[in-house]
Amino acid sequence: EPSSDFPPDLLPDGFASKTGVRKRGISAVNQRNKRRRFKQMGTSSIDGITGHSLNERPMSSIKIRTRRSGENTLVRVLIQHPMETGRRRDDETGQLIPAHFITELRLLHNGELVVTGNLSTAVSRNPYFTFELSKAQLGDVIRVHWKDNLGLHDEEELRIQKND
Repeated sequence: EPSSDFPPDLLPDGFASKTGVRKRGISAVNQRNKRRRFKQMGTSSIDGITGHSLNERPMSSIKIRTRRSGENTLVRVLIQHPMETGRRRDDETGQLIPAHFITELRLLHNGELVVTGNLSTAVSRNPYFTFELSKAQLGDVIRVHWKDNLGLHDEEELRIQKND
């Protein structure tokens, strides 16, 4: 039976481990404990979104899909991120959960910046964005990059194909 590099309780919500264990909803206490364990494991993230051992290839928190329709290309982006406002309280301790949210989102088309967004706490957890590009062609490269208030960041790129 293959084993995961991380215990199943450290996997981001909705991700399956190599053993098939699927992580569902997570309480604030479990989220806090998960952050502590990631720090102890020497990973690059405190929340497990882009967390990975420093000698491994990180798992991206971004999913990009495109759909061509005539001259236009619809770009759909889903980002796995907790988007904590800093105003919610832990159910067990009553303490405020620290703010953790995306502050900047960038979309590049063939290396040229086409969209930049400054985000705040008003965006929900695991945000979903759509963009429509009018001059994108098959084979063009779409790159999405985000940065959050804790200095964490991630980026992903996708080459436009027929319809994926």
